[in-house]
Amino acid sequence: MKPLYFHNPSPATAWARELAIVRGIPVTDDPQQAGAVILPIPTPGEAEIPPLACPVCGGNRKGITDLLQDELYLWENARITAHCALALAMQHAPFILPQGNILLLGWGRISQCLAQLLKNLGCKLTVAARKEKDRAAATALGYRAIPIEQARKEKFSIVFNTVPAPVLEVSGDTLAIDLASQPGLLGETVLWARGLPGKMAPKSSGELILDTVLRIMKEEEA
Repeated sequence: MKPLYFHNPSPATAWARELAIVRGIPVTDDPQQAGAVILPIPTPGEAEIPPLACPVCGGNRKGITDLLQDELYLWENARITAHCALALAMQHAPFILPQGNILLLGWGRISQCLAQLLKNLGCKLTVAARKEKDRAAATALGYRAIPIEQARKEKFSIVFNTVPAPVLEVSGDTLAIDLASQPGLLGETVLWARGLPGKMAPKSSGELILDTVLRIMKEEEA
């Protein structure tokens, strides 16, 4: 196969490059020789993209192969994010998580992965979601599910948010972790934990990026 070129590597794509070398996948420093170019994910808006005939892989940019539109990548990235969020909560909570009363705001990919991890730990968990179908899905999987309006009236020791819009104000004695792309929790002590895979698990994130790019290249060759 033609070599991979990693343009302005982030911590995650730097790991992807190292893993490619370990696997015997050719890597080049010349984009003109590349079979695919890999950009940081998400790709910064100001990043220059070289005009090349080979696939250019990144995220949240037009005119490239956008990994953030790939469902398998999104679910695997959500799984990594959930593990990182769990580690962050364990680091900051003054108690073991099964002793807490935990609220999970939203029912997207990250929430579903995180709910399973918390359930496996035996945590007391409530899911709050706007849509009735999301609450029904959470209930069917064995979780307590309530409307977001009801969550505002109850007290929780830990709150994880995945809703990218202001939804809940939290007090200082609540461990509040905001995982959304835009802040959804209001309060002075909120931990805004955006982009956790690249920060807390860059090797896992890099492996996912590499595997996704190789899969896409194989699909395009078929």
